[in-house]
Formats: sequence, structure tokens, C-alpha cells
Amino acid sequence: MSPEHALILLLPVEIVIFLCLFCYPEITFALFVFAYVVEGGQRLLYVPLSAIMLVITAAGFLLPITLGRKTYFKLNASDLSLWLFVMILFVGSYLVPDPQYGFMKAGRFFMAVFVPYVLTRVFMKRYDQLKRFLVAILGIASGVAIALIALSVLQKSSGRMYFLEANPIPVAVLFSVGLIVAIIGALEHLWGGSKLGKVYSIIIIPVLLYGLLLTASRGPLIALAIGLVSYYVFRGQSIWRVSLRLALTSTVIIIAITLGSTIWNLFQITTIPNIYYYNPEFILRGLPTLERLEKYSTAITLFKQNPLLGVGTNGYELLTEFGYPHNIFLEIAVENGLLGLIAFGCFLMFVSRQGFRYVKFHLPKLNKQMQGAGLIVIVITISLLIEKQFSFALDMNKDLFTFLGLVVNLPTMVSSGKYPRNQEANKQV
Repeated sequence: MSPEHALILLLPVEIVIFLCLFCYPEITFALFVFAYVVEGGQRLLYVPLSAIMLVITAAGFLLPITLGRKTYFKLNASDLSLWLFVMILFVGSYLVPDPQYGFMKAGRFFMAVFVPYVLTRVFMKRYDQLKRFLVAILGIASGVAIALIALSVLQKSSGRMYFLEANPIPVAVLFSVGLIVAIIGALEHLWGGSKLGKVYSIIIIPVLLYGLLLTASRGPLIALAIGLVSYYVFRGQSIWRVSLRLALTSTVIIIAITLGSTIWNLFQITTIPNIYYYNPEFILRGLPTLERLEKYSTAITLFKQNPLLGVGTNGYELLTEFGYPHNIFLEIAVENGLLGLIAFGCFLMFVSRQGFRYVKFHLPKLNKQMQGAGLIVIVITISLLIEKQFSFALDMNKDLFTFLGLVVNLPTMVSSGKYPRNQEANKQV
């Protein structure tokens, strides 16, 4: 049976799935954010799954408005600074030898990164939406991890595993995001009174971690560790406790690295998947690290030639043999200069201000379930931002900018009454 005939026979099922995705655009949005991994690097009927999910998401969000439901949206300083950054990208297209090449990258950033940020800011305003979005991400990560582990067993592979044709790094990023949802969700009562949800989170944690090891990707694992450290910092109740936790965590990390290096050199452990790739010596001196350092050095050299405006959007790829520097700040600096870097820095500063407001003033007033959802968003955002210093080009960051949009929305969710509050905290206020 040909794939076309199979699609026709499954048409009733496809219609039901489409209606569910249309009625719950938050779930579709989660599929869009990680569409590259879900589709395994392939295309659905010659059309990228990202484009299909984006259209369904936008239509699902817009339908209630066309039927008369009102939505509240107010421009934020972060929105204006990001819009300025987008304009800098398009103007920078004319600085490269081939402006069309630069314009294409600016267009990709606009459609694949800026538009999802706007959808998040305008429509992701309620806790039920946020919870469905996070649970959908955990479900997607769980499904891909189980499939990857099954492939490794069937193929009896001991090397770096690929989920179909998808690059292992975005697959590992999905696993790290899923791990944050599972770990903090179990600790912070994301599932409310549901014991089944909490049990599922606990069970799926080793599955996601094993899948992460199968990808042999180091950046997402490092970003995950730092993100979880930030979670414990946010949960500190005093400067003394925060300092103590940071000191203890740093000590444990140093001891773990030292012991890990010693054990590796003494016993050459091979039972853990791809353990060689996580050997501290390989992380610091391996070929991937050396290649990235070379790309960083090239970016810095080009930046010094034109520090104010940069070499132009997509100029790094045109002027070097590398695709991109594998560092979001260096990429912006080399291609759009200090002007682009300042605009992007202002955007992150305004987003951080919203996140700080939420943690400082709103978080203590919420019940544990809502606190967990907000902390998950902030920790994932920090983890993704760190990961972007090791991998990915600027126009590949729809996951990061989606969560940055959610951080901006968190205080609005609270002030507009979309979050149920902690009754005990309210009585004390």
C-alpha cells in the first residue's frame, strides 16, 4: 500500500486529530515549537511540519476572536525592543555582498522566531493554556525518548543515536526541556492532586535522561544542570540560603567532575551510553569544543573589522566556511554589530525585569500548582538561553523566544486573575 492510499484510509482519524489540534492550539503550539524533532528531520507530504503546525496554531488562537471573544494585549518594552531588533536584521541585509541572502535569513527569523513570540504574547494568557502547553511538551519528549531507546535496542547500537534523520542536538534539547517539566512538575505539584501525574513524572525522568545520553549532546545537559541550579536559587528564602546552596552545588559539581575524570581514566566505563562524550577531558579538549572555539575566534575577528554595524545579516556564513558561530551573542555581534547587540540586550533586560517581578512579587501569592508552572517556564528559559551559547543559529531559536514571551506574560496572568491564588498568602496580604 502506498503512503497516499494509507493517508486516504486514515482520513477519519486525521480529521479527528485536526479538530483536536484546532480546538487546543496550545498543544499544536508545542508541536510547532519542536516540529523538527517530531517529524524526524523529514517532511509531511513535501510540506514542513513546522509550517502546518504554525497555521493550525494561529487559526486556533484567532477563531475565538473572530467569534467575538475579547483578548487583552498591551505592548511591552520587550515587544518594542524585539521589533527594533527585527528591523535591524532587515536593514543589515543590505550590508552583505548578496542582500537577498541576508534578507532570507531576516525573513526566516521573522516567520520562525518573531511570529511565535507574538502568538505567545497575544494569546498564551491563561494558566490552563500554559499547563496544556507544558504537559504536551512532556508528552512529546516522552514519546521521542521511548522511540529512540527502542531504536537503540533494535539496532543494538552503542554509539550516538539519531531519531530518524533529526540532528541529535535539538532532540537532546527537547529531552532537557521535558526533564525540567518532569522534575519541577513532580516537586511543585504541577499535577495538583493527581497522583498519577506525579508518578508519571517520576517514572519518565530516567527515560528522558537515558534518551539524552543516547544523543551524546553535551550542551543541553550542561544547560539542564545550570537551569536546575537556578530553580533551587529561586526557591531560596534568604540570601544566606541561596549562597549556601550555590556553594554546595558548586562543590558537588567540582567533586563530580574530578571523580568522573578519575573513574574514567581508571576504569574506562562503557556501560553508560556514549560515556566517552561526557568525559570531562573530551568536553574541554574534544574536537567539538575546538571547532566551536575556532568559530568563536573567527566571529570576534570579523566583529573587530566593523564593530558598530557588523558585517551584515547572514554575513558570517557568506564570509567564512562556517554556517554560524554557535553562539547567539557572537552571531548578533558579528553580523549586526553593537547596534544589534544593544537592541537584543535591551530585549533580554526587559524580559528579565518581568521575570524578576513575577518571582519577587507574584510567586509567593500563588498556590503550589501555579508556582510550579511559573518556575518551570523561567527555568526552561534560562536553560534554553544557555544552550544557545553552544549551538543553533539565530533563526533556529523559536523555542527560546516562545518561552521568553511566556516569561513576559507571567505577571500579566497573575494581575488579570488568570492564576488561582494561594488563599493563605492572600489572607496575610
